[in-house]
Parts: sequence; structure tokens; C-alpha cells
Amino acid sequence: MSLFWAILIQCLICEKACSIGLRSGEYLGRNQSLAPAVRIAWLAGDEFSLADMAYAPYAVRLDQLQLSGLWTPDSRFADWYDRVRARHGFRTGIADWFNDKYLALMAEKGAEVWPQVKATLAA
Repeated sequence: MSLFWAILIQCLICEKACSIGLRSGEYLGRNQSLAPAVRIAWLAGDEFSLADMAYAPYAVRLDQLQLSGLWTPDSRFADWYDRVRARHGFRTGIADWFNDKYLALMAEKGAEVWPQVKATLAA
């Protein structure tokens, strides 16, 4: 697994990994305790950056595939994702390009695979 995917998955599973793992570039184990947690507003610091722009399409695709169960609604990832979607540039750069036909297909296929994903994460 590449470092990129390892960090993205860590952000979905461990809310503290987003603030520390992405800044240091370290892979953080699922059960690793992180103290003290560094609070930052965005993935790479206090300002919206290319890191946020680069990760946003992956988060969008997971959401479109009905895989938002990977993160809890009150997690820092969910907060980050909500703030990204609230930005004007999100609508013009990403949302305006959505294709309803593919959104329905992704929702259908994602719902089919979710039980397997959930079981894998629980293992």
C-alpha cells in the first residue's frame, strides 16, 4: 500500500492522524496513541492548500460510493470534508462536474460493497 493511501485511510479511521500524520509524512498505526494532538485547520496547516485540493476528490468519491461509514459524523475528517464542500471553489471545481447517471451507479455499487468493507475494517 502506498504512503498516500495509508495516510488517507488513517485519516478516515483515526481522527488524530490527520493532524499529525499528514504533517510529518509518517504512517501511523491504527491503534497508535498520539499525544499531544496538534490541531490544525486544514491538512497541511492553518490555510487551505494544495493538500486539501488534492485529497478532496478522493473524499468525494468515497462519499459518492456510499462509503462515508468509514468516518464518523463527528470526526475531524468529517469536519474537514464539510468545510471543503462549503467552499465556493468546490462547487465550481468539482460539484458542477458531477454526472447524475454516474452518481446513481456509484451509489448502487457502493451500497453493494459496503458490507464487505465494513467487515474488513472490523477484522
